[in-house]
Amino acid sequence: MNIVNQLEQLNRACSFNEPEEVEKHLVPIQRLSNEELADTKFHEIPSHEEYYYLPYLKPDGKPVGGFGKALCRCLCYNDDTAIAVGRFWNYDYSYDHEIKMSLDAKPIKKDNRAEMEVRFYLLGCKHEYEEKPGSTKNLNLFRTEHLHVCSKCDHFYVVDSSD
Repeated sequence: MNIVNQLEQLNRACSFNEPEEVEKHLVPIQRLSNEELADTKFHEIPSHEEYYYLPYLKPDGKPVGGFGKALCRCLCYNDDTAIAVGRFWNYDYSYDHEIKMSLDAKPIKKDNRAEMEVRFYLLGCKHEYEEKPGSTKNLNLFRTEHLHVCSKCDHFYVVDSSD
């Protein structure tokens, strides 16, 4: 299932407050620093762009439920990843003053509660590519083409090194 379909199903589950469905359709999410953002496809034109609800997660990775969701602008790319962009308080919320929550299940505690910041999150696999022979994917590659395969999710792309 591609990232757009996953986000649409997650958005629907969040919109209708269906906790079991939210948990079923969770996508891997990781907060990105500016340096990490530079290593993503953020600088490229997305294949799909839309606003989606993403659930707030407790430190154990389980969704908070109820109104624990954030509306984020999601830029989806052809490698089945997306970048979620949102504006958040510079601290993470405490639901009912007991349950800590954040989008990536890693809440931040800061003293200054009056400021907001823009945060970027990677949705989907954080690809780790390795160069492989073309026969790995049953591809007929030319001599100057190189196959790169993600060791985590098996996503691949081909680079032509000819000039």
